[in-house]
Amino acid sequence: MRKHAGKALLALIVVLLITGACFAEELYPGENTLAEAARKEKGINSYDTGPTWANWQALFDGFEKRYGIQITWNDLGSGATVVRLDKERNNPQGDTAYYFMPSGDAARERGVTEPFKPVNFDLIPAELKDPDGNWFCIHKATVVFVINKNLVKETPKGWQDLLSPKYSKSVVYLDPRTAGIGYAIVIATTYAHGGDLDHLDKGIDYLAALQKSGNVRMIEKTTEFDKFVKGEIPIWIT
Repeated sequence: MRKHAGKALLALIVVLLITGACFAEELYPGENTLAEAARKEKGINSYDTGPTWANWQALFDGFEKRYGIQITWNDLGSGATVVRLDKERNNPQGDTAYYFMPSGDAARERGVTEPFKPVNFDLIPAELKDPDGNWFCIHKATVVFVINKNLVKETPKGWQDLLSPKYSKSVVYLDPRTAGIGYAIVIATTYAHGGDLDHLDKGIDYLAALQKSGNVRMIEKTTEFDKFVKGEIPIWIT
C-alpha cells in the first residue's frame, strides 16, 4: 500500500480494511489483493487511532486475528495528522487515518488521500462523506464531562457550572487548533450558547471565558486518558 498505492488514507473517520490470508468469500471485492499487499509490507501504519478512542483496540484485535497483520498506531490528533500526511506526500508512510470530518476534507484538498469506498458506502448520508471516498464518517460522538469524584466534590451539571471558582485549575481538554475532539468541543459550546456552525464565535468566547476564570488546568495536544486514569485530571471534557 505505501509503496503500491502511493498516497495513503481515509478519514474520521475511517479504517481502511486491508486484509490478510486468502478467503474464499471476500468481505468486499479486492479484499485478498489488499491483504497480500499489506502482508508484503509487514504491517499497517494507522494514524491517529489511539486504542482508547472509538473501540479501536477491539478492532485492532479482530483485524489481526482475521488477517494476521500487525497494526502500528499513533495518537497525533486530527490537525497534526493532516500535517504529517502532507510532509510525507513524496514518501507516504501511513496506510489509514482517523480524524475529524473537516480534517478529512483538508487532507483531500491537499491531495494526500487515496479514494476508497467501503462496504455499504452508499448508505452513508451524503453530508457525511466525500462522494469519491477520500473520507467518510464511521461514527458520531457526544461531548461529555468526565469527572474524577476523588478530586471533585460537586459534579458540574453544565457549561456555566464550569465557570465557578470551585473548579479552579480543574478543567482539561484537547486543543481545538490541532485535535478533532477539541474542535468538537468548540462546536458543542457554540450550540450550547445559541450559535451554529456559521457562528462559532459563541463557543470560542465561552472557552476564552473559561480560560480567564482560571479553571483551565491544561489544554492538551493528545489524548489525556492515561493522565485521567492516574488521577491527574479533575474534570476532563472529551
